[in-house]
Amino acid sequence: LSLSLSACSLFIVKVTMGAAWQWFLYTTLPLPVLLLFLLTFPGAQWVRRTVLRSTASIMSTRVSLGSSSFRLVYAFVFVVSVVFLSCTATCLRLQNEKDIADESLMSPAQRMQVLARRWRADRNWWISLFALVMWYLLARVAALCTKLHRLEEAQKAEKAK
Repeated sequence: LSLSLSACSLFIVKVTMGAAWQWFLYTTLPLPVLLLFLLTFPGAQWVRRTVLRSTASIMSTRVSLGSSSFRLVYAFVFVVSVVFLSCTATCLRLQNEKDIADESLMSPAQRMQVLARRWRADRNWWISLFALVMWYLLARVAALCTKLHRLEEAQKAEKAK
């Protein structure tokens, strides 16, 4: 009975981790990549202005949690940062386990299992780093595009005088 409970809890943890990574991949990655693409895509002035407004609207959306309120972009950056730090800790832990374990005593199947865990952890680390960099780039590019738009508007107003 304890073996089946242990196997069941391991299955639940794997399903939960899979669902968490699926949520992470499908919500935190596409949004900054799409918005960065749209912000840097050359186009007519009205298209750039519309994309900039919608990006600013998404970036400034506020989320209330209890009595506190914060911007949605901060929530995404916080989640991505926590995932990145968790992946870093996992990679370091697996590296320490590799240093402790004697690979000469392992069967090829055991060695492959250890390597598969390390490769998965490394892949997750790179994905989380990519997501963190994308959110940072989105914040910086959106700020620069907003500043550029204000300067262009001021230049138009000055020429109109």
